[in-house]
Amino acid sequence: MSRELGWGDMAQAAESNVCAALVALGRPAEAAARGQALLQRIDADGGDTNGNLPWALNVLIEARVLLGQSAEARALVPRSLAAGRRFGTTVPWQGVLLLLLDLQRFEAAGRLVGHVSRLWTLRGASPDRDERARLAQAEEAVRERLGAEGAAALAAEGRGLGDDAAAALAEGR
Repeated sequence: MSRELGWGDMAQAAESNVCAALVALGRPAEAAARGQALLQRIDADGGDTNGNLPWALNVLIEARVLLGQSAEARALVPRSLAAGRRFGTTVPWQGVLLLLLDLQRFEAAGRLVGHVSRLWTLRGASPDRDERARLAQAEEAVRERLGAEGAAALAAEGRGLGDDAAAALAEGR
């Protein structure tokens, strides 16, 4: 309907939500296919200046991780984080944390839990249910793997990370 009315941005936002629902429903292959097509439309319609980009990239990263395509997901991380910074959203960290857990990079995930928590506090952000759930999932995985003290120490370190250091950690640099 949005496309028929010429509301391209609204159609892209709706499609991003459909992709997120497909991931939540355990249908990552369909989410990845639709997410890739969405990303192509976004690129054709302004690319990095398109406000739907952070959400489209995040859902594509999540779908790729769930499909066992961590290399493809990892390749999207720099662009996803850059889009998140450009549009002032922390949504890219959902996919990044999922990827780090999949790669068993628990120390990096633990530090980024602290970084994301600090961002929410600094921005006075009200993260949505999915963002809070992903952060809780990462916190729990890090605690299970490294213990409560280790997880707390890593989160404390992460709260001191700047954006560039956090991006480097997320990207494995």
